Amino acid sequence: MSDSIIQNGTLTDPFADGTFTIEEFVDNEKIDMGSVYHKALTIKFNKPDSNIEAKDLLGSQTRFYENYKIGKFIKDSTDVEKTGIAAYSIESYRSSNFDYFKTGNEVNEQIEADIEFEMSSERDIKSFYTDKEEAEDQRNIIFDSNFPLVGNPEADKSKNKFYNSIYMAWPTKNVISQHMQDADKLNYGFNLYERMMVLVGHYADNIQALGFNENLTIQTLIDRYEYPFPTDAYYVISNKSPELSYDPLEQEILRSIKKTVSDNSMTYHGMFLNEENESEYLFFKVEKWFSGEPVGTPGQIFFLSATDTSKLFIDKQIKDNKSYFYRVTAYYSVVAQEYYFTDVNDYGDTGDCKVHTYPVIKLYSTTVFQDTLDNIAPPPLPPFVSIHNKMSSAGKIKIYLELQKGEHKAHPITVSNERNRFNRLDLLPGGLVQYRYSKGAAMFEVYRMSEPPKSYVDFADHFIGQFENSKMMENMVVLDGIRQNKKYYYIFRTINRYGSFSNPSPVYEVELIKDADSSRVLVNSYLIKDETDEEEESKSYNINLRSLLQLNVAEQQLTIKLDDIIGPDGDSIDTYRNKVNLISLGKNSEAGGELEHKVWGRKFKFRIISNDSGKIIDFNVKVNLIKEEHFSV
Repeated sequence: MSDSIIQNGTLTDPFADGTFTIEEFVDNEKIDMGSVYHKALTIKFNKPDSNIEAKDLLGSQTRFYENYKIGKFIKDSTDVEKTGIAAYSIESYRSSNFDYFKTGNEVNEQIEADIEFEMSSERDIKSFYTDKEEAEDQRNIIFDSNFPLVGNPEADKSKNKFYNSIYMAWPTKNVISQHMQDADKLNYGFNLYERMMVLVGHYADNIQALGFNENLTIQTLIDRYEYPFPTDAYYVISNKSPELSYDPLEQEILRSIKKTVSDNSMTYHGMFLNEENESEYLFFKVEKWFSGEPVGTPGQIFFLSATDTSKLFIDKQIKDNKSYFYRVTAYYSVVAQEYYFTDVNDYGDTGDCKVHTYPVIKLYSTTVFQDTLDNIAPPPLPPFVSIHNKMSSAGKIKIYLELQKGEHKAHPITVSNERNRFNRLDLLPGGLVQYRYSKGAAMFEVYRMSEPPKSYVDFADHFIGQFENSKMMENMVVLDGIRQNKKYYYIFRTINRYGSFSNPSPVYEVELIKDADSSRVLVNSYLIKDETDEEEESKSYNINLRSLLQLNVAEQQLTIKLDDIIGPDGDSIDTYRNKVNLISLGKNSEAGGELEHKVWGRKFKFRIISNDSGKIIDFNVKVNLIKEEHFSV
């Protein structure tokens, strides 16, 4: 696949095909034709076959030369300047601090706000670029060519809870675009660039048909620049007047830009050497559908000028847990050439003629990308699980499930053929997926088998049910009835409000042991063969917890306090005998006296929870201070 859009044009004349051979080019001229400059060259040539009439082959018909290469947009390509490849990247950003659910009295307020938010249109949401009221409910939005794409009033995009972004970079010469931007910078309220984007991006077929032209060119745009369109259907984000109505001065500026470009266009000599025509990107059209498919007309359309070498477009006008389809079209120009021969003189074996060239600035479009963006939270972590017997009910167990906090990278493990929902940001290299805790109501799936599983897929037909805490708490208890003295095998999955689910928990082997007058639950982890390589690797190592855990008293707790045994001089101690009980630890060396919170004689509980199995180990520690007096006689 080529990394460029290429048009390999060649000359179609007797010099290009070798019928005549060029001896030299002379008398390079520039002729002012009013609206454009013509370049004229005199060609002296040889005729290998003197019987061929030069005037028959070098007639006055107009010929065409178009030979260009412009960088094609490649996804996530880097080093744009070195490679000459245009690049784009897309992102669905979500703040890690974004909590959908609140707590306490804020719950109802949050629900009411969410209902109102869901009933509104995306176009009613404040834009990242402006907070003006007139910008609300706008479908067609144009960015002024001199408007910096930074936020208003907050330029730090990470301050937003979530947004979609499109980044594009391209190595190109800004010639025509620079001229139009310079015109807009004049203090006359011009909107040449902005009107051009609308005419070409929305009404190209109309103005082309009115001009009876096979191709869309700058000349077509000039001739039809006054084409009427509903200017009030477009909103310009600008630091100046957003007026898009027809201005004849802008039309004249466009004519002068065309003439300026023709002044620097190539001659026939460059065409004969197969040089490339100048080309450049002019602007981008971003079409956005408020669904995952491009059905019907777009919900919003944005126009961005290609006045730099990169653009970062931030779309904050989106809703949580919703898919959006984007299509980005790039519009570019090519300074092609038309040429014709005159003043042909045939001397038998030699001859001479003039060749006139002038530019035709053609306008093209190409699709940068089209894709769906799902702005959803990362899939959740497997739940924390604790299983107990229910003392008051024979044959039932209590399964305590709680959302697990933290984050983890892992290969996805499937239970059935269902498709999980992922944000693009959570799909990592090597097939890994980013799993992360998100605050929300507890929602879990429970699977149970009565035979040992050989793989997680074995659980697909053993789904017990989906359970949710209706009070929006992060934990819950599920009761399940099982037969006594029989082994069962459980797995559990967390589901978030976006429909994304976690990897399954480890397999729990559960048995309700019943004897004459008591019952208890025996719970073990059961290892199956289809766990990921990462998990298999972790099974190959046994690490002693003693080597990973160390508990020490803080240094300030060990500072000795001798105030009660110091002599009258306030400096010396005559003896320690029978005074050990007057010595204490925990002196406050900075403020004097003792520490406010001392550990001696207190009890502490340290809880360690396994991220894999959910098992808990509690260490109950009492910190004792033992004072002993040992003096040798």
